[in-house]
Amino acid sequence: MTQLGIYLNDFSVSKLEYHLSTEVFASCNAADRTVNVSMNMRNGITDDITNAYTLGFRNSSYGLPPRTMMLDTLFFAPPGAAITAMDPGQGDIASLSRSGNENGNTGESRMVTLGQNETRTVSYTVQLPSGPLGPLDLRHTPTASDTPVTIDPSCDPFVAGFSS
Repeated sequence: MTQLGIYLNDFSVSKLEYHLSTEVFASCNAADRTVNVSMNMRNGITDDITNAYTLGFRNSSYGLPPRTMMLDTLFFAPPGAAITAMDPGQGDIASLSRSGNENGNTGESRMVTLGQNETRTVSYTVQLPSGPLGPLDLRHTPTASDTPVTIDPSCDPFVAGFSS
């Protein structure tokens, strides 16, 4: 299995993510052995939601409105692969960026803010190692609404099948 994923963790200490909608996409360049993964996100919280347990508790510490999502966005590559590009490169709060390894998988974390009624795309590119590859498994954080996952046909000849 060739697993790649974008995962989101609530950093604002809130329930704002109930109002988050997401879509995940992957496209491939077989000649370069790269995969680009992107996630479209939309913050659909409305003005009538005023409960302090829902709104961002940490937001004021970072000068952000209480309806802005603070998302610790994690990008993961499979063992032996390298993350070669990310958007956002430094994150919206660069001091909160991290990188490391989890069970041999390279990971990068960037803080992404998503304002009320804002739509935004985050993405990253992975250089896969040489040798045979298993089916592409595109992973993401489950949300309160369904997350459509699209794997472009450019990945078909590159990876031996796929699942989502």
